[in-house]
Amino acid sequence: MSYIVTHRSGRFVGKFLPFVASIRLLLISIFSARRNGRLIIVVCHVGGGIMSMARKYFLGCLSRFMGAKVVFQLHGFEVNSYLSSSKSRRFFSYFIAPADVVCVLTPWWRSYLQTAGIVKPIFVIPNPLPVSWEDIALKPRAYCENDAPVTILTLSRLEAGKGVNDVIKAMSLLPNDFRLVIAGTGSAEASLRDLVDSLELNERVRFCGWVSGENKQELFDQCDIFALPTRYDSFGMGFLEALANGLPVVAYDWGPVSDIILDNKCGLLATEYSPPALAECIQRLKSYKIRKSYGVCGKRWVLKSFSAMNVATEVNKIMEAFEDENL
Repeated sequence: MSYIVTHRSGRFVGKFLPFVASIRLLLISIFSARRNGRLIIVVCHVGGGIMSMARKYFLGCLSRFMGAKVVFQLHGFEVNSYLSSSKSRRFFSYFIAPADVVCVLTPWWRSYLQTAGIVKPIFVIPNPLPVSWEDIALKPRAYCENDAPVTILTLSRLEAGKGVNDVIKAMSLLPNDFRLVIAGTGSAEASLRDLVDSLELNERVRFCGWVSGENKQELFDQCDIFALPTRYDSFGMGFLEALANGLPVVAYDWGPVSDIILDNKCGLLATEYSPPALAECIQRLKSYKIRKSYGVCGKRWVLKSFSAMNVATEVNKIMEAFEDENL
């Protein structure tokens, strides 16, 4: 396997020069594989931005010209907007033309693409659990056997569409023995803090900024419920991390979220996109016995569906199809 970087952070230098270098590296890899008589498969990980799509379109065309099989792995939320009109769907169809196979993160995305008229073979390849998260999922969680107080954790970039404002509004509808911890930073942080002030929730809502490593693990260990009613994510690795830690999840029943959170088994999904609906779901998890039951189910679910081994099995199905010349 060869890993080729096509861009880095930054402006012109970070986004253009690595792309130019990636063309040379791609050709070297393809020529080397051809000399050894190998089947060549080029997997392009595609974000939703126009420049990311343009880079991968060019590299996909080049790979096909050189006789390689091409896989486009779509992981950008912006794909949702590209399929929203007939004009943008035509653009999207042109963009994926170099691909022999398209991979998406959940069954919802596959259904969405098929409904939009995409006829290429579509495989579901979810993001796998990192090994460290698998280790956490394998360990039993020490649940606090007490119904109150209940601490809710929201861990996310603080941006529009993530639904953090709805969690804060839901807090105003919950009893005083519910607390909320918000971890993360972003452009919406100031407005979220103002919202907490306006609802007089300062004693029940705590912002702890960006957390990582041991500090983040401490939050998962100390909190009882994970809430993130996003309507923006294409997948949601935060959900996987919460489930691996044995926390029941509260979210909106939107898009791909229901492919990750089993409703009424490892979490609760609100069908109405509103703070009262969120508050109702959170209230239903007040009993520690229910939280424990959902948490145990969540650990089993992520290991069953998102472990690296299981995701590798799905990837291998694509390789086998190419080898059998079925694609």
